[in-house]
Amino acid sequence: MQSRSLRFLRSGTEDQKQIIVNFKLLLVVDQGVFMNIRRVSSLAATAFLALVLLGHGATAASSSSGPKLPQLDLATYSSQVFWLIISFVVLFFLVAKLAMPRIAEVLEERQERIEDDLDKAETLKRKLTKFVLSTKKLFQLPEKRHRTRPATPRKKLRSGVQKLSRRRK
Repeated sequence: MQSRSLRFLRSGTEDQKQIIVNFKLLLVVDQGVFMNIRRVSSLAATAFLALVLLGHGATAASSSSGPKLPQLDLATYSSQVFWLIISFVVLFFLVAKLAMPRIAEVLEERQERIEDDLDKAETLKRKLTKFVLSTKKLFQLPEKRHRTRPATPRKKLRSGVQKLSRRRK
């Protein structure tokens, strides 16, 4: 990617050169905190070299073309890139040392809470299944008693009837 962009920088117009430099700077910023440091440094070095090489011709072009936006003026671009790199490094270390440990701590607490809740749910599920089984047993007991009770009075009646029939004989 660097060789293509350097060829583009050599052969392109001034606007095209600004676009590719801005694109490279956006890549550096847009990749975020977890970007590889080597890649950041190589992109920053490429952008800085492009700015230095383009900065010499920018003063003549800016005076002849009229007023421009100051943030897009290539004469001040190198200082802007310098402060961009400084602010990026400072923000990177602030996020890495302050924000990320706090976020990791919150995520660990959340994971522990989720595991505790899952354990509680598992114990409640076991208790519920025990309760359901015990209630089923309780409902089955009257059914068993109902099935067995009529048999005992019938037996008593039969035995009583048999005794009466024996007495008559």
